[in-house]
Amino acid sequence: MKQSAKIKTTNYKKEPFTKLENIQIRMEDVAKEIEVNFNKNKVIFVKNIVSKTKLRELFKNTFGEPDDEGEYTGLYLFAEKKDNKYNCLYTGITRKAIMRINDHVRSNNKSSATWAYLIVKKKTKLKKNIEYFHHRSNLNDEEKARKDKLEKDIKEEILKIQKNKLEKLYLTFVPIKNNFFLHML
Repeated sequence: MKQSAKIKTTNYKKEPFTKLENIQIRMEDVAKEIEVNFNKNKVIFVKNIVSKTKLRELFKNTFGEPDDEGEYTGLYLFAEKKDNKYNCLYTGITRKAIMRINDHVRSNNKSSATWAYLIVKKKTKLKKNIEYFHHRSNLNDEEKARKDKLEKDIKEEILKIQKNKLEKLYLTFVPIKNNFFLHML
């Protein structure tokens, strides 16, 4: 007689898995919370994010106290405002919102400022060179010099995008404490 496999009901943090039939309901709740945030202007103007300390203060004033570990875990959205309506342009999930959002708007590192880097890859004159060097190794001296210049140019372009595009946007946040559900989004 075969023994039936025991199904795990919690993750490694001992958090219960969200029942599949509840996922759609929870997603609808998150969508409503996003809509409420925008309708009540529960947003942060990105240009006001001048440091992590300022961002933490803005978060606390806009979204309340952090969790027990001093972090804001959940879903963040960047949106532009036109005709008094918000249009979402980028969303992300994070366990450390202050660090993650600060990276998006203040870092010039392509691994941290991922959204700005995606824009650089798609919409700038650097696109061809980025594609050329993406999977290349064993570079000769001339190629290494070209790649080093490209890395410098990418950092400059990221800063331009942050200043000319991201600083004009608004940010909202929905706390999500359940790790399983956070990653279902």
